[in-house]
Amino acid sequence: RSEARHRRALLLVGAATFCFWVSLYLYSPILPLHAKDLGASLSMIGLVVAAYAIGQVALRIPIGVGADLLGRKPFALASLALCGAGALWLGLAPDPWSLFAARTLTGVAAAGWVAISVLYSSYFAPERPGRAMATVMSINATAIMLATLAGGLLADHFGPGSVFYGAAAAGFLGAALLLPAPEPRQAATASYQPVTLLRL
Repeated sequence: RSEARHRRALLLVGAATFCFWVSLYLYSPILPLHAKDLGASLSMIGLVVAAYAIGQVALRIPIGVGADLLGRKPFALASLALCGAGALWLGLAPDPWSLFAARTLTGVAAAGWVAISVLYSSYFAPERPGRAMATVMSINATAIMLATLAGGLLADHFGPGSVFYGAAAAGFLGAALLLPAPEPRQAATASYQPVTLLRL
């Protein structure tokens, strides 16, 4: 029974990880076109696309530290919820600057990848880190490839809005899938000093 629960949790976290990347990449083929339709100049389009990196640069290290201290699951859940909220905001954005803000929010969500990947790896035996990371990166690559392809197809058949609402649904579904999965206990809690973060 314990083994079955472990496999179920691993499947739930794997599916949530898949949803995470689908939510972030389903709209990527049409985001520049969407920005142009809202009146963005070419330089503004570049800014909107690049905004994805702002949240990651600012928050990836703090999220990693917080996940070590407080547990990975809360940060993973928050990231998935922000994926959904960010995608919805992108679809409803009335102007390029609103689009920029929404895209920045999706970057904040993407910064949670560090918590999600480590959470997934924690379900594997400590002596098998290679298998854990190979599996989670395979989920990552497969989801990005399929989402990017599907995004173009969806936009062609159902209109541009469909990819943003589909991405929002994927993010919220991922959070729902992750919710019942228990987080394995951490062997030890990491200790951090402010000077350590400054050096990083």
